[in-house]
Amino acid sequence: MKNIPLLIPILLVLTACSGSTKKADGYGTFESIEVNVTSEQQGRLISLTIDEGQTVKKGYVAAVIDTTSLSLQVMQIEEKIKALTLQKANLSMQQGIFEEQKKNMVREINRLEKLVKENAATTKQLDDARGNLNITELQISQAGIQQQATGAELSSLIKQKDLLNYNLSKCYIVCPKDGIIIDKYFEEGEIVSPGRTLFKLSDLSEMYIRAYISQTQLTSVKLGQTVTVAADDRSKGLKKYNGTVSWISQQTEFTPKVVQTKEERVNLVYAIKILIRNDGSLKSGMPGEFYFNEIK
Repeated sequence: MKNIPLLIPILLVLTACSGSTKKADGYGTFESIEVNVTSEQQGRLISLTIDEGQTVKKGYVAAVIDTTSLSLQVMQIEEKIKALTLQKANLSMQQGIFEEQKKNMVREINRLEKLVKENAATTKQLDDARGNLNITELQISQAGIQQQATGAELSSLIKQKDLLNYNLSKCYIVCPKDGIIIDKYFEEGEIVSPGRTLFKLSDLSEMYIRAYISQTQLTSVKLGQTVTVAADDRSKGLKKYNGTVSWISQQTEFTPKVVQTKEERVNLVYAIKILIRNDGSLKSGMPGEFYFNEIK
């Protein structure tokens, strides 16, 4: 009985400690946002300037596919464009000459018509002049048609050149965002084809925690909601971050096997993703927890 007073303070301390420990609303694993960078062209890799673990910036040219064939095609198209441009200019000049000839012929026909009335010129001269006018008008029409055809062909060649230049630009594989190269699937000198993944890039500026919530919790969660996310920190114990619910599954599923107890694995849950701005401390695969009732 004498020991009872000594136990009371200890029980009070233990009670206070257990009451201050708030249980997390859920647990999950931090994952980075990964991007598969693929080739859109076929050819030999003549340059590959990345390695696994390398930090890259958005726009960095990571690889170059041989551009020789496409460059030669562009040169051929450019020569054709020059030739057709000159041909179109010549046709336009010819049409201008025919137009001037037509004006002179019209004036000559008007003069001959007066002379015929005065019996100073023959009707044959007038008919010949009118025939020459008809030929010139036909030449004008043909020159116009040829110009249209040449213009259409020129327009088609310009579009072909634009397409070739676009394909040329796709021979330069650039990093779509800042990040770290986590996988590289080809080496310099190898042949790549459209749709093949050249390397995988991990964006560590933002992370997300994939977790699971119960049907009961689902009613209090919505897209865009701010929640508190915590991760282990050696110096601070738990380091807290503001996170945003970025995705909520529309279908229930059985709790994944990674959950500790067999009893919890038979429950139906909803998968969610919580996006967090990374300060450099978070790494893929780290465990984390979150709290809905600590919204800041």
